[in-house]
Amino acid sequence: MTLKTLTIALVCGTAQAGYSISSMLTTRRKKTPGSGGSADGPSDEIEALAGESFDWLANLGAPAALVAGAIMATLVEQGDFLRTTSRDTKTWARYMKRSAHVLLITALAMSLFSIFGTTVTGTMLKGLGDGHKTDWVETTSPMAFMHQNLPFEFLICRFCFLQGLLNWMLGLALMYIGNAPAAGGKASTKIYFFFGFLLLSVVMLMVAFLNKHMSFYANYMGMVAHFAEVFVGG
Repeated sequence: MTLKTLTIALVCGTAQAGYSISSMLTTRRKKTPGSGGSADGPSDEIEALAGESFDWLANLGAPAALVAGAIMATLVEQGDFLRTTSRDTKTWARYMKRSAHVLLITALAMSLFSIFGTTVTGTMLKGLGDGHKTDWVETTSPMAFMHQNLPFEFLICRFCFLQGLLNWMLGLALMYIGNAPAAGGKASTKIYFFFGFLLLSVVMLMVAFLNKHMSFYANYMGMVAHFAEVFVGG
């Protein structure tokens, strides 16, 4: 079995894993109607919000797994495109290829950490009331619950997924642009430039769409700045 086949199998496996995670969401414990929160545990409202937050984390971790599999496939399938050779006579093209490789590696690392972070945080939420945190604040939505009670976990999981996805797209774009000068003909050079700038346009469109639909922040950079503040300040 070739490495390419193994990579494709891994991508399919991550897709199946994502589906399995989503299907597990129906197994949440049902509450007895009219029951109240116990004196030594969280209220029904807090438990319900924690359960919905678990759903959100699972729905974030599943696509992160798909992105991680796709990045691994890119690194294997396009390995020749990422190597600098004697045909790369232009200095900027060499830097483009190297930058693309760095972006793809960081994208893989971020996607994997997003999977790790969502899994660990989701497991913690399933043990609600059994951990060291007891001062849970009731909110109006699951995302607000995460943002208010677990700001670091909320930000790092979301940032790693979004930035990993963007880095993957940017890495693909720079890979095509870096290979354009040595593509072997004017037609090939033009099509490589076209693919590269098309992907860059898609990245800008994604960021614009994200900025339009951001919650709690004016734009994506505002979220990144807050994440840096929380990360450094603790």
